[in-house]
Amino acid sequence: MKPYVVYGSDSDQFFHRSLSEPDQADYSQYFTQRSTSFTADWIFFLLLGVLFLFAYLRRYSGRQMNEVLASFWNSRFANQLIREEGAFVGNVNIVLLLNAFLLLGFFGFKLWLFVFGDNPGELPALGVYAVITASMVVLFLLKLLVHRLFAGLFQVGDFLKDYLWHYFQFFQMLGVGLLPIAIISSYTPSFTSFTWLIVVVCILLIVFVIRLLKTFYRSVAEYKISPLYIILYLCAFEILPWIIACKWLLEVV
Repeated sequence: MKPYVVYGSDSDQFFHRSLSEPDQADYSQYFTQRSTSFTADWIFFLLLGVLFLFAYLRRYSGRQMNEVLASFWNSRFANQLIREEGAFVGNVNIVLLLNAFLLLGFFGFKLWLFVFGDNPGELPALGVYAVITASMVVLFLLKLLVHRLFAGLFQVGDFLKDYLWHYFQFFQMLGVGLLPIAIISSYTPSFTSFTWLIVVVCILLIVFVIRLLKTFYRSVAEYKISPLYIILYLCAFEILPWIIACKWLLEVV
């Protein structure tokens, strides 16, 4: 089958589907990762930059990086790191978060192509990627601000530190897990991009459910918060936004 044209460099159109294709409704073939040199360049340098940042951490902060990642599963490590001054803004945490948003923006860009491929808009591909990534960072920071305001009002600073640590780790673990998928999906034509998006969604769902369970357990077992309050919080501030986003996405598709 003749592949779809992706990212026309002359017209700045990212995606074009030929109306003569008989299977144009097949989402598994909605687009393939057959990009021109225009897109291959920035994707290559993006993934190379992420690899460099991981290599930098392994070389100069390998022990701290292992402890931060291990604290996702190990409560002893988590409690120890949370108590350390400056742990949230340390080099390891910041770089891991940066890598996570770079990769989440990359898959957000792929999802954007899947949904709006025949409505490319005016921005070039790199511009769309930058907007998606920046939007994720802004939403992340807004959520941090809202939680800090609530912590100040209800005097739950210790619980907030614990919550935010695992909130950070949700993204950090995604950054580690999504890197090989980003590389394979970009340079291996064995599967369509739609298949890789499904894999990414499954990973997001698994890590998200683990974080919710950890939040519930630590809130009830260690901070003695009423399970009812935690369930209401998780439904209103964690699960509901995802349901709204998925509903909107299904309507658009």
